[in-house]
Amino acid sequence: MWLVVRFGGTPGKLVIKARIVRNNGKYLNWGQAFLRMLIPSIIISINSHLMQWNSIITWPSETHINSFMEMGRVMNEYGQPFATISDFLCIIIYIDILVILFNKKKRAIHDFIAGSYVITKKSLENNPA
Repeated sequence: MWLVVRFGGTPGKLVIKARIVRNNGKYLNWGQAFLRMLIPSIIISINSHLMQWNSIITWPSETHINSFMEMGRVMNEYGQPFATISDFLCIIIYIDILVILFNKKKRAIHDFIAGSYVITKKSLENNPA
């Protein structure tokens, strides 16, 4: 969130010279940045936590976890009962993508919630607020 508030974007957006701004062209404040990142973070967190929880309670006791790679393998092997929930969460992400494709200003659901826009840095310089 600090990057969004301070520099107007995540590392990927900064590399491609896109910025996340309010309707007046200024960078987001802390509240708006929090709202913008809340929905994607919740979706990713729920999915990840469910898989981790299920993996921990179902893997055999003789399995020793010595690295993150091993934990990932075990989560993949024993975390699958939540695949339906994962699929549902993915559908929400696809709906978000469809919202971007079918609105004129290419805003995602989290952009509408936070009142933000993703623009190119060049367009911000050409139209100062």
